[in-house]
Amino acid sequence: MNPIIEVKNLKKRFKDFWALKGIDLEIPPGTFVSVLGPNGAGKTTLLEILEGLQKPTEGVVKLFQREWTKENEKFLKQKIGLCLQETRFIDKLTVREIMMVFSSIYDVSKSRVDEVIDLLNLNDKKDTYTENLSGGQKQRLALAISILHEPELLFLDEPTTGLDPEARKNIWDVLMYFKKTNKTIILTTHYMEEAQNLSDYIYLINQGKIVAQGTLNQILQQYSKFVSLVFHYDQMALSQKQKLHRLLQKDQELFQFQLFEHEKKIKLVLKETKQLMEIIENWIAKLKKLRLNLYDLEIHRPNLNDVFLYLTGTNLKQESE
Repeated sequence: MNPIIEVKNLKKRFKDFWALKGIDLEIPPGTFVSVLGPNGAGKTTLLEILEGLQKPTEGVVKLFQREWTKENEKFLKQKIGLCLQETRFIDKLTVREIMMVFSSIYDVSKSRVDEVIDLLNLNDKKDTYTENLSGGQKQRLALAISILHEPELLFLDEPTTGLDPEARKNIWDVLMYFKKTNKTIILTTHYMEEAQNLSDYIYLINQGKIVAQGTLNQILQQYSKFVSLVFHYDQMALSQKQKLHRLLQKDQELFQFQLFEHEKKIKLVLKETKQLMEIIENWIAKLKKLRLNLYDLEIHRPNLNDVFLYLTGTNLKQESE
């Protein structure tokens, strides 16, 4: 099958800043793809070029075997749907009125409007002014508009950023439904759990470059040489904190550490070894010498954030812990 998206050596420059530094993608039809990375990695720039909103500085971009030219613009716009991180609506129009406006643009039936309102669980809000919707409801409305014309390719640019956990889960449920309809979906996100739960294929991007790609299992197996230990403690005085940092900075087995004071836990990322139990015992002894009262220990295999940290030295999302 021909790829639905084909990108070769894509580069984008804004004055002296290169937002994209040579991206290659090939996405087959019916695939749910996540482009994962921290803020400023180039995710939105990549999507805007794929959506035809920006032109590349260099490289080739094809959707449905066509480039974004004036001759292909109408054809491609009929094929794609867009859902941005934030969408602004006319305050004094209701949900259904907004949907009817877009139905006239897309030339779709009223029955399709009602079908999509029902699909996005907006029936109880269809007569509500958009200014009175919550953030999650507005995102569901934006998603409803993006699929109204039944696009074959759907672009989602960080659609759950800023939403509470329940609202985010509601969006995930809808995306899982789309996934079952064999649509091609491109999602940008900095939430690793979003990529893990939804994706068929993942691209990790940082500073305008793809640093890893594959299915979740492929990526984790490729970088499975680390193990994370999370110690939970009761209290930590400033003097103990200073001694802890000195101790951690000297250790040769330690790849990375994080101290989460608000959650009262210490996370150590270690190079995996056959003597793992001995290393755990040694760390318990070291931390006890600091007179820390440890009451729990978690052992984790690498997740996407650990892989990203290994590749770039940067967390996918510092506040995700």
